[in-house]
Amino acid sequence: MESQWNQTSGIRTSGVRDGATLFCLGSEHHPLKAEEEVCPLCGYLASGAQLGIYQVLRCLGSGRSGHAYLALHIRSKQQVVLKLFAPDPMSIMLWEQARQEVRTASLLNHSSILPISSCTHWQPSHQPAQQRPLHELINAYSSAEPYLLTLCQYTNANLSQFIAYYEKPEAQQAIQERGLSLRAHIGKLIQQMGSALNAAHARNLVHGALTPGNILLDGRDRLWVGDFGLARLHPPFAPYLAPELEGIVQHGTRMGDWRQFWQALSPANDQYMLAQICQLLFTRLLQPNEYERTLPILRHASQTRPEQRFASIESFIHELLNQLQDSGSRPAGRISSPNNISSAVYASLTPSTGSNPAYPSLASSGSYGGYSSPFQARNTTAGYHSSSSPSQVRNTTAGYHSVPVTTSSDARSQYNKMLNYSLAASQPVSPADEWEKRGGKLFTEHDFAGAVRAYRQALALDNYRSTLWQALGDAHFALEQYKEALSSYEQALSLNPNDSATWLNRGTVLDSLGRRQEAIECYERADQLDS
Repeated sequence: MESQWNQTSGIRTSGVRDGATLFCLGSEHHPLKAEEEVCPLCGYLASGAQLGIYQVLRCLGSGRSGHAYLALHIRSKQQVVLKLFAPDPMSIMLWEQARQEVRTASLLNHSSILPISSCTHWQPSHQPAQQRPLHELINAYSSAEPYLLTLCQYTNANLSQFIAYYEKPEAQQAIQERGLSLRAHIGKLIQQMGSALNAAHARNLVHGALTPGNILLDGRDRLWVGDFGLARLHPPFAPYLAPELEGIVQHGTRMGDWRQFWQALSPANDQYMLAQICQLLFTRLLQPNEYERTLPILRHASQTRPEQRFASIESFIHELLNQLQDSGSRPAGRISSPNNISSAVYASLTPSTGSNPAYPSLASSGSYGGYSSPFQARNTTAGYHSSSSPSQVRNTTAGYHSVPVTTSSDARSQYNKMLNYSLAASQPVSPADEWEKRGGKLFTEHDFAGAVRAYRQALALDNYRSTLWQALGDAHFALEQYKEALSSYEQALSLNPNDSATWLNRGTVLDSLGRRQEAIECYERADQLDS
């Protein structure tokens, strides 16, 4: 059941352009002229503004570099978040690099990376916006100071709202009454954050400004890390700024140029920021005895010198989740070191970093496995080709799993090994993964009925995986079970509404059912997401 904390509050509905006075959507409503799309005083969009086929509904809030709005795709009625980054002389020269990173991050198709469907330059115009298609709103960079416009999936809440909700005693009582553990739930969220960052680092992508505001949730167990490529246009605020970046930020502030900050970012900076977020979650939502064993791990990931931190996000998350799991089964008291390493030895390996103003207790790339969806296999398998059938190439990522680490007689040697190993070869595969792989194998063998059974077994274990619903829809389509295929694709879109291949698949099924107009709208949505 969807929790109450994901409901957005305090948001005003925008006005309607036709037959009504236009107002600025900023914190204080004030009237605008009919031709003004952006308020000349505060930079917010006008009520009822329409950019291409998107209708702006309301303002969601403001960040370090721009404003975010809830908008509606007029034909599909799909809600999206539209962000406008105002012209900024300190970062505008980095916009093209940011656009490239946005594209690369979206192509990862990672279940915990929020995809951005469009990232373009945009310039306000005095022409009525309703009469112009989206492609006419997109401009190449010019000296006329364009805005940077992005479109991404709408989510219900961010990590700050999650924390605020679960700080309430009644919320914690409610989750306990359902037989659930808030500590275990937090562990799953951290696992997803680590998985997203690990996948990005494997492609030489760095987030660079990880804060609670760009970690998004859906009210259940689903989490996305947002703003890859965009967040690093501006430094994060304290305490998330890693100490090695402080001097660079001060220099950039003096020079009015963030290019040196952009170039200096590394996976070690992301690790530091993630450690601060984990510390925030633990201290705000858990009892000390529930997280005390994680403190040495967090301290190590927060070392002043980047080379003294964990070798990768993967190693950090692996050790952190092991200790978080153990903390819940141990009595309060002495903080134990990981893997039974003596406190004296552990202290020698993790020198103090000094005090942290926000968290007094606190002072590169991994790899992950993915596999292709049945459509990739089907399109390369002899004997089954159809130009009208759905087609897609999707990668899914297995989450992290705790792997016990044996205790060595040489504690220092063992700990050094722990910092440098890769978990990719030793990660166990979940039962849902096994059933999904079995379904893919049966699909390639043209045993579509067997594939349906395998995918349903996988969904019984994990029904929040959009790729599973997609694969089930593929198998139903191959059996010409169009209604079942349509239902499966709609389930996939409810979990990942920005996947163009699923929209294309849904359109093909609707075509097969004779619902041509709805199919056309799906094709348009797919084309838009691919543009």
